[in-house]
Amino acid sequence: MIIAAPQSTAGFRPYAGSALFHQTYQPNPATGRLVNIHSLPSSPEFTRTPLIIGGLEDCSEEALRRGDQNLLLDVAGVPTYLFTYHSGTAYAATEALAFGRLVKGATLFHFDAHPDMDSNHLGIDEGLAKAYKYFHDKFQEGSWLWPLVASGQVSEIFWFSASPGPGFLNGNTMEIRRAFPALKITEVKEADLPGFDRSIISALPREKMLLSLDLDYFAFPEIDYLFDSTGLIRSMWPQAGVVSLALSPDYIKKRLAIRLARGLMATVGSAG
Repeated sequence: MIIAAPQSTAGFRPYAGSALFHQTYQPNPATGRLVNIHSLPSSPEFTRTPLIIGGLEDCSEEALRRGDQNLLLDVAGVPTYLFTYHSGTAYAATEALAFGRLVKGATLFHFDAHPDMDSNHLGIDEGLAKAYKYFHDKFQEGSWLWPLVASGQVSEIFWFSASPGPGFLNGNTMEIRRAFPALKITEVKEADLPGFDRSIISALPREKMLLSLDLDYFAFPEIDYLFDSTGLIRSMWPQAGVVSLALSPDYIKKRLAIRLARGLMATVGSAG
């Protein structure tokens, strides 16, 4: 379930032990909400979607349809980021590493209709301010994974692929495999879901597990495997060091993505 928005950083359990977390999230004088200071525009002429510590009240369909904020939530004790665009996952992973929730060499469980593994030479390890600047918007959607691999944050990827649907450009993994020959990539297609070896998940320590869900994975689902995928996601979630979701309105109807996000967060921890 989604925990209510705290009044202070001391009330956000998943990062409670990190001094850097308490420095990074501060009350916004304009709204009173706890906001990531790196997500505020540096000057009036720049626009940037703020990242706030949210709660149940921020996850209504009306609030999410506005798309005027990204959210950091406490979902069943797991820091859970809800971004408009999937490139925000690169920031979420970098922040979780900085706050001590993840360690380098993590395994990424990546549910997405696209691989998002195109080449990208932006530095992810230049500090949280630059990481948010580079990866909070849509411009790195197809390539945000590359910097996580290049920096050593991610060393293995399980890509849960889905039908990209009409008009989608699905991309490929060839270039990233050539650039990083030690990187392990396993594609798990929808038909493979019933037989997926869940011991892979249970064998990982929490700090080495990153769960990333682009809701366009469900844009054109194979109905036969829908319960397999949602059940697997719900069982993975409580075991992850950090979870990131993306509404991806360019690839899935926004109303559907919102309902999926709300439904998954509400049922996290139930058996798959």
